[in-house]
Amino acid sequence: MVEIKLPGEDALKEVIGGGRGALRRMFGPALSEFGEMLGDRMKVWRFSNLLRLRDKIDRIAADRNVPPELFTALPFGDAMRTIEAASQEDDDDVQQLWAQLIVRATTQSERPSINKLHIEILRSLGPADSALLELLYPSITTRVFRTKAEVAEFNTAMDAKAEARWRQFSDDERGVSIQNLIRLRCITATPRMFYADGVLKRFLDRERHISGALIDELKFQEMLSRLLSLIYQASGAVEYETKNPIPLHYQNAWSVGHGAFGQITVPEFNHMLTPLGIEFMKAVTLDTSATEPDSGA
Repeated sequence: MVEIKLPGEDALKEVIGGGRGALRRMFGPALSEFGEMLGDRMKVWRFSNLLRLRDKIDRIAADRNVPPELFTALPFGDAMRTIEAASQEDDDDVQQLWAQLIVRATTQSERPSINKLHIEILRSLGPADSALLELLYPSITTRVFRTKAEVAEFNTAMDAKAEARWRQFSDDERGVSIQNLIRLRCITATPRMFYADGVLKRFLDRERHISGALIDELKFQEMLSRLLSLIYQASGAVEYETKNPIPLHYQNAWSVGHGAFGQITVPEFNHMLTPLGIEFMKAVTLDTSATEPDSGA
């Protein structure tokens, strides 16, 4: 008689039995406990996802020469929460972020843990979300430009990076992704310098020895219109005018005052990472040496 096996049945038996390799070391008994909670068809799908995740973890460990004994088991609660969320992800790009989060958490400390908020963020991400986060990280606010040539080099590099992945998604997918990341408070609108040049005009009455300033009505209306437009754009109610570059002032993009030093012409940088977005990206990034801010020294 021919034996009929469900797709992934071997994977299912392996994981319910406690798994092997890095997966067993990281999650321990939580893996078997989790397996008993699911129905057969869901078990096959979710544990197949976990085994693909395990392969990515093993590949990271091999590429970085991480010995097995360096992995430290997560606390039971963290392990269960991570397994529950990660097993529902079947997209390769997002799985890679899960793998990096787990490897970093289980090899960077004697008391490993995974922030609950990072789990909630990661389970809410799609492939377009991960592409935009990786494009915007590290934060543009940490970057110091010393010459116009550096600004031009940055624009060229970021344009190429955006074309390679983020811009491969459709306009609708990118629009939804931006709104999702704003909802998760991982990105926000990049602040722009706002000037009120010309709103006040000087007057001088020599006969009565009076001088002062009056509001130019048209300039004031133009200023309010620009301000309202920026508010709408920052809230996500309308899209940024992508042809309108982001001016840099002095050597740092966020210095106060006149004196344009250059322009960021990559439209994606109309958004920037929030402090939460930065901390999340640190948690899922393995090579932190490449993401340290430039001190300007």
